[in-house]
Amino acid sequence: MKVDEKRPWIMNNSWTLEEFIQEMLSYGTPVELSLVGNFDSEGRGSRRDIDLDWHRDGDYTKEKAERIDIVGLYCLNPGGTMTMVKDSHYETLLETCLQKGQSIIFDNKRCLHARKGPIGDRLLVRMWVQKNESR
Repeated sequence: MKVDEKRPWIMNNSWTLEEFIQEMLSYGTPVELSLVGNFDSEGRGSRRDIDLDWHRDGDYTKEKAERIDIVGLYCLNPGGTMTMVKDSHYETLLETCLQKGQSIIFDNKRCLHARKGPIGDRLLVRMWVQKNESR
């Protein structure tokens, strides 16, 4: 199953990290690969223990915003944080606390996402991809 015109997001419960990265690369060219967790007390929201309101990746990273077509999140260590995804019609499509080995991939142009609850020890790999046809 792939993110496409009919499915703005997918969730997988069984990929290894390598399989997740290979799946993300099948969409296009990597823009950034980073860790999302509780590392800092100030700065980027992806590195702090704070709730994040509905947004698109790139809203706060303007120099990369145009190139972030697909976002992937892979859970290395779970926590109590709720991850939410909704479509551009503002209908909530997904609310989940990611567990180890679970991943979400979504179309960053068609979906918004948010998080709510304490980050604690939760650790995600986040990958941004530019679709091949948008280069």
